[in-house]
Amino acid sequence: MRLLGGVRRSGRGSRRGLLEQFPTLDANQYTAKGYGESRPLAPGNDKASWALNRRVEFVVLNKDVLKHEVEKHRLQTKDAPADTTGH
Repeated sequence: MRLLGGVRRSGRGSRRGLLEQFPTLDANQYTAKGYGESRPLAPGNDKASWALNRRVEFVVLNKDVLKHEVEKHRLQTKDAPADTTGH
């Protein structure tokens, strides 16, 4: 249960960070679920397996909206001035 709780916290934190970064997103359209124990990527009960199973995955249910937003972002950044900060 320890691992599952960690994944839940990680997923909730990622959701919260996403919504803070993009305040125009509708929070009701995003959920966070922990699947570390029920859907592991790596078998085993050691620290290395736990590390591989600690992850956050995003599933896009409305791919047409995503494509539209990606294209809109691509066009906005194409017209943006060049980054002169040296990063």
